[in-house]
Amino acid sequence: MSKNESIKLNGLRWAFAPVVVAIVAPFPAVGVNLTASESQIRDANMAQEVSAHTKDQILVTVQAQLAATVNLNAKDVLQLFAGLKLP
Repeated sequence: MSKNESIKLNGLRWAFAPVVVAIVAPFPAVGVNLTASESQIRDANMAQEVSAHTKDQILVTVQAQLAATVNLNAKDVLQLFAGLKLP
């Protein structure tokens, strides 16, 4: 599910939440189940955000290591050229 779809579904869920609460208010067990479901949805959303953040952190780390490696290799090549004696 894309982030936009997730946001749209969450918006719809919160838009209809008062209606659902009014319908299920006379049934306490349903209210408990609704609260548990909302908690699971929040947990799933949080897990999705943490996963995306972790992926981004890994990509940043790899990119930094790659840049450092490229810089070291470039310095080595420049040192080789500096050591050459041209006629």
